[in-house]
Amino acid sequence: MTIAALYSAINATPELHGRVFYSHKTADVKLPFCFIERTGEEYAFADNANYCKVADACDLELYTAKYEPALEAVLDNVLQSNGVTYTKTSSYDDGGAFFLVAYDIAITK
Repeated sequence: MTIAALYSAINATPELHGRVFYSHKTADVKLPFCFIERTGEEYAFADNANYCKVADACDLELYTAKYEPALEAVLDNVLQSNGVTYTKTSSYDDGGAFFLVAYDIAITK
């Protein structure tokens, strides 16, 4: 899987079609929407050197107006069905009036 393939898989869901962006919104879009941002690379090490790249590290953020477990389950299913490992946290931002589920993911080659 690649970042582009993950973007396509999430964008293919009816719930988020047209609401998935690379690192920032490019248009005025109402909630819910997602951001995907590549944050680094993970490597295997051998003999005091990077041996091979094993994953792209990414942040995936789901913004909603309120807690939406069904929409969160859609993202969980896309990640799990594509073999993407992740951890996630959630929070509510009173100032921005949105709920955020942040996924810390690793996309392996």
